[in-house]
Amino acid sequence: MSSPIAPGNPRERVREQLDGWQNALSGTFFPLQVGTEVEHDFRCEVDTHHLGGIQLSVVHARPETIVRTEVQARSDESEHYCIAFQRAGIATFTQDGRTAVLRPGQFTVYDSTREFAARFGSPHTTAVSMFDRSALNLDVTQMARVTATAMSDGDGLGKLVSAMLLHLVDSRGEFSDVVARKVSSTLLDLVETLYREILLDSSDSECAQRSFIIRVKTFIEDNLRESHLSVGDIAAAHFVSVRYLYKAFENEKFGVAQYVRHRRLERIRQQLVDPLMARRPVGEIAATHGMINEAHFSRIFREKYGASPSEYRRLYIST
Repeated sequence: MSSPIAPGNPRERVREQLDGWQNALSGTFFPLQVGTEVEHDFRCEVDTHHLGGIQLSVVHARPETIVRTEVQARSDESEHYCIAFQRAGIATFTQDGRTAVLRPGQFTVYDSTREFAARFGSPHTTAVSMFDRSALNLDVTQMARVTATAMSDGDGLGKLVSAMLLHLVDSRGEFSDVVARKVSSTLLDLVETLYREILLDSSDSECAQRSFIIRVKTFIEDNLRESHLSVGDIAAAHFVSVRYLYKAFENEKFGVAQYVRHRRLERIRQQLVDPLMARRPVGEIAATHGMINEAHFSRIFREKYGASPSEYRRLYIST
């Protein structure tokens, strides 16, 4: 969609073009205000298509300022995240007290429910991916800590997200509806993982991280009897990736898988030395806590406590 070129006085023509452009952007995204210092022929264009639950747009325009006012954010029902990827020109995004300067190859996220401003001092091309906030299993107050933060496509997950975003922006009509939904879901999973890792690494997320680890450990305690309990199961129950879960436990005494084994063995050990459980078979106690392979259980118990389960029980009870 392009802004029309109106005849007459150059400034009046720019004003008409700007009004049309503001309507075009507001219709594509959500209500916005647009301004420019261009004095003649304000050329601009936005091209949009959808992929699953993601709207993908490419904006080409001359120098401009785009603002989402507090009044607009409060009165509008839009609840979206937008990822802006700078393809040409330099952009400045401001939200939540932070300012991100984006050069080509960098991107940032912003939230439609709060005021923000995007300023472009030269002609620019910006790819914008918009999706419902509910598409990410991230607390909105946590996400408010990473809005208007410049991300690079140089390495790691940022590079992967950037490459996928750019390919999908240019992929109009390339995928069937079924494939489009799967691809968009994969992209959103990557975006979620990226921002979870950023939040995990930030110093002001220490309390949230501690709370998360406590919730995970409580879940593990409640599910030790499940013999097939895996790291993948634990991650899925908390709506995080396995990679994120491993990273969360990096500074703990035990990694997540080691913690599961440690708690199983400790519970079994406690019951082995409990006089009230003296007549209960060792294998039955172990199975109650998810250890159904007796040979494997006996080996790792000996490694940890220096005696087989039966020997440990006899030594403790006789003492």
